[in-house]
Order: sequence, then C-alpha cells, then structure tokens
Amino acid sequence: MWTALNSWTRPARPFQARTTFDKIAALGWITACDFESLFRWLEPRLTTMEFDAYQVSRMLGIQWEHFTYRSRVGQKDFFWHQGMRANDVALFLMLLEQIGFECDASYLINLLRPEILTKGKKALTRSELAITTFEKKRHRHGELYLLADREKNLPLESKIMGRITTRLGYGLTMKQNPDGQIVSICIRSPKQPRERPGTKMERCPDCGVSWEKGDPDSSYAHRQQHQKLMRYLHPQPHKQYLRAMQTEQMPGLVSWRSAGWKHREMHNRALAFKREMQYESCQWAAPGQPRDRDAVGYLVANEEGAIIGAYCFRERTRLNQSKQWTLDWIWICPKHRRMGHLARRWKGLREAFGDFAIEHPVSDEMKLFLSKQGDSALLSL
Repeated sequence: MWTALNSWTRPARPFQARTTFDKIAALGWITACDFESLFRWLEPRLTTMEFDAYQVSRMLGIQWEHFTYRSRVGQKDFFWHQGMRANDVALFLMLLEQIGFECDASYLINLLRPEILTKGKKALTRSELAITTFEKKRHRHGELYLLADREKNLPLESKIMGRITTRLGYGLTMKQNPDGQIVSICIRSPKQPRERPGTKMERCPDCGVSWEKGDPDSSYAHRQQHQKLMRYLHPQPHKQYLRAMQTEQMPGLVSWRSAGWKHREMHNRALAFKREMQYESCQWAAPGQPRDRDAVGYLVANEEGAIIGAYCFRERTRLNQSKQWTLDWIWICPKHRRMGHLARRWKGLREAFGDFAIEHPVSDEMKLFLSKQGDSALLSL
C-alpha cells in the first residue's frame, strides 16, 4: 500500500472512465476484469501486482458476491461471475480516495444517487448513506489510520520514516519499527470535518436512551425510540384491555389462542425484560411468529387499566418425563415496582400452577420476594 502511494504516476483521467461507470450503473454490478480497466483510467498505481482489490475491499468491509446474467432463453445452467454491487463500487472508490489514491467516483455517484433518493427509503445501507452524503464529507474525514496486522505481533516501538503529500492534498505519515516493518500509516484529509456547534451527549431520564443534543438526526432517533419505550415504561390506560375487563373473566390471561394485541403486549414486556437483564433472546414470540403452546402469559394491569407488566409460565418436561410448570420470567415497569402487584396475585398463582419452579438465574429481588412469601423452596425445584 505504501509503495503504491509513494510511487509516481500520471494524473488520473476520470473522463475516460465514464464508459465503465455507465456500464456499472446500468448493470448494477462490476466484475474483476472491469475493475482493471477502471483503475487503468482512475488510478494506474492500483493496477500493479502488489495491489489486490479483492483483499483490500474485504479489509475495508466490502464484500464480493456471485451474480449471473439473465438468460433470454430457457437454459438450465448458468455461469456465475464474481463481482461487486454498484453502490459498493462507489463506496470502495470513496474509501480508496480517503486513503490517498486518486479515485474520483463523483460521476458514478451522480448516476446512482437519484435512484436511492427517489425510492423514499427510510433505512439506508452503508454504501447508500455514503453516496447521499458524498459532497458534504468528501476530503473531510480528518485523520485515518491504517494499522499493521495484529496477528503478526510486530513491536510497538516505531518512528516516522516517511511523509507524502498527494496531488489532492492528503498528507500521509508512515511509521516503521526497528526491524524496518511498517507499523502504521496516518492519512490526514485536506479539509477538517465539520463539527456541529453546541452538540453534547445527553441521557434521557425517562427512557434511558443516550442521544446527541443539537444533532437533528440523533434527536429524531431519540424521539422515535422514546415514543416506543414510554408505552410500557410509563403506560397509560389501555383501551383494548379496558374492553376486555368488561367482557372477559380473566382479561390478563394470554394463551396461544388469545387475541393478537395481547401477544403484542406480552412481547413488548418480554423485550423490556431482555434489555434490562441483558439476555440474548426474547422469551415470547414476536407478532407474526409461531406461538408457543406451552407458554401461558399474564398481563398485569392497575386499577386504571394500564398494563404495567407481565409474567410468563411454561410447562417443561423434567428428566423423569413428568410435567412441571416454571415461572419463566416476570417484568414490572420500574415506576410500579414494590407496590404489591405480584404479592396480591401470588396466592392465585400458587393455586393455579401448584409447586412451580423458578427459571434461573434468579435476581436478588426475586429471592427476597420468595423469602417474604415463605416459598424459597421453589428455587430448588
């Protein structure tokens, strides 16, 4: 990499690369052969045998894929090509330019950007985001470091052994260790990144989400998350639950046959339990997934009809093939904890499920609760 950056080459000819760019935009892909012709006009230093586009792109987090051309006849066998998507090609060229190579991808980006913007997408991939923000961030990435492979266990001691200033104004500084091996390359962009004045990190006291105050995108993301989280962190009277209180004997019961809104509310509380306990999986099926027939859930509501929590029982098979109920999880929103909601229902749960087991691990709060109820023996079942 350093050898290629330090070598002289003729100025780039991006105008002559437009034919290849048009082909990439029309097809949506580029092959390895087309990469060679593209680099021949954009950056001849990348056509040397020392530069491996496949390895460098993977190092930068860009993957190659296999694709085939659509057949005009009903052929049975297809020939697969190894290539890169058009959006990823633009991202690859942008990253190479940030490293210091003269890879002007502006023409290709102008071809790809209209399709991305007209789709009305709410979510963008890494390459799509880079394309839409190309002009704002070009030549403004600040300092970028290329580090040697850690698996080689190179000595940490190093000193500056070379400096380069490219035609585009990028400043490169190379450091070597005492053995003459390159340890790092620092690339400094010609312009400094624009910083938003007055931005600072904040943590919402209500929903617990951290966001950057003063940044419009971060503020919007916080508002979106805040609205979703507050539905169960500070619940309000639930209209469907209030109607169920008038028509059902046990409105909080949730079986596999229950209405979809009950399963949705159970899943939201299971997600809250997962986040708080930092577990890897959610212990209630998401809407649209197959329902667990061995699970029985209960929605905990207060006198106003607000769903303040939930708990779940599952019937499990023991080693002796006998069936036993297990309290799988329980979650009450922090605002309504230590107010006796579970204690008032505990006697009914013991009558309905008998001597049920408690799923481990068990929190200290749950152990204290079982001790107060005189049911610490359930921990050993």
